[in-house]
Amino acid sequence: MKLLWENRFRVQFRYWPRAFLITFSVLFFLPFRLFEKLFSARKIKKVEIKELPIFILGHWRNGTTHLHNLMTQDEQFAYFTIFRMVNPHVFLYWERIFRPFFKMTLPKTRPMDNMPLSFYGPQEEENGIANLCGLSINLACVFTSRRDYYLKYGSFADTTPKEIDTWKKTYLNYLKKLSLKEKGKQLLIKSPAMTQRIPMLLELFPNAKFIHIRRDPYVTFFSIKQLYAKLFPTYYLQTPIGDEDAFILKIYNYTYRKFFSDYDLIPKENFIEVSFEDVEENPMREIKKIYQQMDLDWTLNYEKKLSDYIDSISNYEKNVYTITSEDREMIYSNCKEIIDKWDY
Repeated sequence: MKLLWENRFRVQFRYWPRAFLITFSVLFFLPFRLFEKLFSARKIKKVEIKELPIFILGHWRNGTTHLHNLMTQDEQFAYFTIFRMVNPHVFLYWERIFRPFFKMTLPKTRPMDNMPLSFYGPQEEENGIANLCGLSINLACVFTSRRDYYLKYGSFADTTPKEIDTWKKTYLNYLKKLSLKEKGKQLLIKSPAMTQRIPMLLELFPNAKFIHIRRDPYVTFFSIKQLYAKLFPTYYLQTPIGDEDAFILKIYNYTYRKFFSDYDLIPKENFIEVSFEDVEENPMREIKKIYQQMDLDWTLNYEKKLSDYIDSISNYEKNVYTITSEDREMIYSNCKEIIDKWDY
């Protein structure tokens, strides 16, 4: 209701059924939400995150999901699942209860790249943040007439101290809840939006560890266009108007200007950068490199699970894009600093 009020209830007629379904879902889960809040608030407040979180950074479609999937084959990590992302208020006590129904409604693959979707598979938590406090860049995909307004919740550079404080408290509480659920396992978090939030993350966890995955910007651009065409329409309460290519490049450039200005704040021993191309070519080698840099325990059990997972996706056919010389010229003219820095 707060979001509808902020956006003057401007839901396009074609999306009224979706708005009704969202509202019904919120009301349906309200009693479960109140129950969980009543019986878990004190427990969550007492949680201490002793194992420093690891954050996987990188722009949308850079390969963050692939890297996350590879690393979460290791049982030493805790991570957000799709239920914990969609229903952040109720996953502590009710995840198992709602699992059968939720699995029935879950698509088998992601719409933008046909990667398998699993109830227990790792997911990014940005939608969970949007559901918890409404301070999320992802809302630009919902109320698209104000998408430039919601972009400020990427880096929080143009927000109020109260909004920043609310976000930090909400996010820390969300991570504590996950830690409680997973009995103190080390948190492995993947969220492209966090690529703009390094200073905020370091305020919460000064010694957190960070993995950044980069990818060929030319391919990334067309992969993002696929994301906009296949996934984002499932979020719309308004149909976007304007130059989508310009909007994509705006976010891409801002994300990396912010990242380039901030990543030196991370202690060198707590940061590593890998390329999607190297991970794709030899995932075992690159994961071992990450574990060595992050000083993580490598076990034979994990090596076996990782090897099995790599074999299971060996026949996966990723999207292939035809990139013309005109496309390359346009992308280079807009992303010269990034392309030159990474030598693509």
